Amino acid sequence: MRGSFLKKYLFAGGLILILGFAAINIFGTTPTPSPTPQPSPNAGSTTGNFFKDIVRDHKAIWTAPFHAKSRDLKWILPLGGVTAVLFATDRKTANAVPTTGDWEKVSRDISYIGSGYATAGVSAGMYLLGKAIKNEKLRDTGRLAAEALIDTAAVTQVFKYGMGRERPFVDAGRGRFFEGGQSFFSGHASSSFAVASVLACQYDDNPWIKFGAYGIASAVAVSRYTGHKHFLSDVLVGSVVGYEIGNYVCKNRQTKPAATADPDPNKFSWKPVMAPWFDRRFGMGGQLVWHF
Repeated sequence: MRGSFLKKYLFAGGLILILGFAAINIFGTTPTPSPTPQPSPNAGSTTGNFFKDIVRDHKAIWTAPFHAKSRDLKWILPLGGVTAVLFATDRKTANAVPTTGDWEKVSRDISYIGSGYATAGVSAGMYLLGKAIKNEKLRDTGRLAAEALIDTAAVTQVFKYGMGRERPFVDAGRGRFFEGGQSFFSGHASSSFAVASVLACQYDDNPWIKFGAYGIASAVAVSRYTGHKHFLSDVLVGSVVGYEIGNYVCKNRQTKPAATADPDPNKFSWKPVMAPWFDRRFGMGGQLVWHF
């Protein structure tokens, strides 16, 4: 019995280590510079083959542990250390949360923001609104958020069913693994941070959107702990996974704006145009031209 118990926790530790390698290798290392892509019909836009992109995402996520480097230890060791401390103290911290008054009700109400329906609705809403008002950036943000959500949901469900951890309200908060539970890790936290990181990535120049998105995602994540739905370790790992997947999706789909076509010489324009100039007698140079 004791050997079986130890085997379960060794297996759990192995899965967590693999998750750490995947997250750090994909998101913690500096990508290798790639050649400048050739112009395409979708240049300047993130719209492409949605489902093919998702397949590529998962290929990168699940094969990342095989490409981990020794330098990744500077990320893996601190993350693993914090997670281990939280695992060791989960039962104590879970029982420290009050269960009286409106505490759980308020936590439950806040956590609705991070539900699958809400996050999917926000993503679809951004896409449809952006398309309706012809705002390409908003449309692409919705598309990227939806892709990040699907990627995150798949990874989350694999670990929920694979780890089978009990919820904090089961068996006095022992939080045992492989008991048919779905506590590890928090899907609300991972979904919220997946959408928030896409928003922050797309609107990096707007601190209100950036910090507002992360603030809401943090509130959702904390509410899963204060509402006795997850342990602190579940919330931490879920938040990290959602954050990293959202960033990965956004930064791998972003493209430079499409090159602007030369102005129509017959079209009215107040903007000057710099054009090359050549003459057999006088050589070559440039000219500044205004079109009216």
